Amino acid sequence: MEKLLNNIVRKEKFIGIDISATSVKILQFEKNKKNYKLISLGEKEIPITAFVAGVIRQKEIVSQGILDLLKVANPSKIKTKFAVVSLPDDQIFTQLVNIPKVEYSKIRETLSYQLPSFIPMKEDEIYWSYDILNETSDEYEIIITAVTKESSDSFIDTLSLANLTPLLFEPRSKSALRSILVKNDVQNEYMLIDIGKSMTTVSISKKDSIQYSSSFYFGLNQIKKIVGEYKKINDAEVEDILQKEGIPKKDAKLKEYLDKMFETLTGEIKKTINFYGEDKISKIFLYGDTLNIEGIEEYITPITKIHIEKAKPSLPIYPVLQWEKHEKISPYIPVIGIELINKVKNNTTINLLPAKTQRISILKFFVKEFLQLLNIILVNLFILSLLFLYLSFQNEITASNLRNEVTSYNRQINSSKYKGIAGTINKLNSDLNTVNTTYKNHLVWSPYITTIASVTPAGMAITRMTIKNVNSTTSATPIWQVKMSGVAMSRAQIISLSKTIESYKYFYNVTMPLSNFQTNANVPFILMFDIKT
Repeated sequence: MEKLLNNIVRKEKFIGIDISATSVKILQFEKNKKNYKLISLGEKEIPITAFVAGVIRQKEIVSQGILDLLKVANPSKIKTKFAVVSLPDDQIFTQLVNIPKVEYSKIRETLSYQLPSFIPMKEDEIYWSYDILNETSDEYEIIITAVTKESSDSFIDTLSLANLTPLLFEPRSKSALRSILVKNDVQNEYMLIDIGKSMTTVSISKKDSIQYSSSFYFGLNQIKKIVGEYKKINDAEVEDILQKEGIPKKDAKLKEYLDKMFETLTGEIKKTINFYGEDKISKIFLYGDTLNIEGIEEYITPITKIHIEKAKPSLPIYPVLQWEKHEKISPYIPVIGIELINKVKNNTTINLLPAKTQRISILKFFVKEFLQLLNIILVNLFILSLLFLYLSFQNEITASNLRNEVTSYNRQINSSKYKGIAGTINKLNSDLNTVNTTYKNHLVWSPYITTIASVTPAGMAITRMTIKNVNSTTSATPIWQVKMSGVAMSRAQIISLSKTIESYKYFYNVTMPLSNFQTNANVPFILMFDIKT
C-alpha cells in the first residue's frame, strides 16, 4: 500500500506544507523542462501556543491559517486538495540498521520483530517506515524512520479541518536535504544544522537519506532572552540589534554569557562529528530561522575543519523570487524540498502516514480520477447527442424542402402551361421516396454507443468504431453491424468486453479474429457484432 501511495505521489499535483513553531509555509511549483514554474507561495504566522514540542496543540487556528493561505497565496490560488508535509525532527527517530537478506515482502515483518531494539518507543506509540540504502548478497542496509503518533495525528487532524488530503509525511531534515542536494553530490555525506526559534536539529545524510538526527533546545529565543535580560530591552529592540550587528561581541560580559549558551550547540556538533568521523562529512550546511544573524557560524568554525556553508538551493524558479539574501530563502528550504519530491529522479521516499490514512488517501485519489474520467465521458456523450440531433434536423429540413418542391411542381403540372414536365415530377418523386426510405431506416445509434462506453474496462482504448448496414438489399430491413478496434491491456479484457456485449438483448453475433490473442499485453483487438433494431 505504501508503494502504491508513493507511486501516486510521483504523478499527482499537490502543495508542500511546512509548519514550524511560528508560522505555516506553503509552496507549489511545477517542473517545466529545466526550470521550475512557481504556482503559489505563502506564509502565515501562528501563535507560539499553537505548535509546541512538535505537536499542533491548537488545530483550529493552524487549519484556519492554512485555509487563509490557500486563498491568498501568490501568484495564484491553490486549487489542489492533496498535500505533502514535512514533520518536526524533534518527534522523529532515525536508525541505520543491517539485517540478513530476506524476501522483500518480509522486510517489514523482520524489522518489526527487532523494532524495540532500534527505536526507544513502543510500536503502538509510533508510525514507522523504512528505506533500503544498500543491498548485498547477504544483507540489507536500511534506514528506519519513526514519528510519534501524537505528532503525526495532530497533523492529520489539522489537514482534515483544512479539507486537505495528505499523500506523504516525511522528516523536515529529509525535505531540507532534498532541496540542498539539487546542486550537490548525492553520494557525499553532509551535516545539516537547522537552527530554529527554540529548537535545533543536527542531522547526517547518507546518499539521499537522513541516517542520524538529533534535536535539542537551542535557538533564537534563547539568544534573544540573554541579550534582552542583559541589556534590559524588549524583544523588538533585541531583534533590531541582532539584525544589524549580529551576535554581540563587544561587551565582554555579554559575550561570556552567550559563549556559555552556545556550548549546547557546539557540544552536540562535536559529539556528532566525533562519532561519524571528520573525514566522512564533506560539508556542513546551516539553515533555519536564525541564518540571517551574522556570527553564529563563528562559533562552529573553531571546532571543526569541515567547510561550512549557508544552505541556498539554486533552483531556476520563475517568476524570479526575491530570495537573493539567505534570510529570505532559508526558512523555505524544507518546504521547497518537500515540494520537489516528485520532481527529482531516483529519489528515495520515507512515508510516515499511518496505514489507515494511506488507505483513505488512495481512495480519494481514485475517486478524483474516476470523476475526471466520468466528466470526460459525459462531455463526449453530450457532444455526440448534439451532433445526432443536428443531423436529424438537417435530414428533416431536406425532406421538407423536397416535399414543398413536389407540391409546387404538382400545381404547375395541373396547369396547361406545364404539360411537358411529367418526367421531372417523376424524378422528384423518386428522390423523395429515397429520402423517406433513408430517414425511415436511420439508426438512432447514440444509446448503443453509450452502452459500449459504459461497459468498456478501464485502461482499454477504443480507437475506431463503424456502424453500417450490411444488408445488400436496399428494400429489406437493415442489418446494422458494429465493428470496433483498439488496444487492450490484456487478452482477458477483450474476452470480458465481448461477453458483456453479448449479454445485452439488442447485441448479437459477437465475433473476433484470432489475431486478438497473439500477444499478452497491449493487445490490438477487433470486435464485430450486430444490433437488433
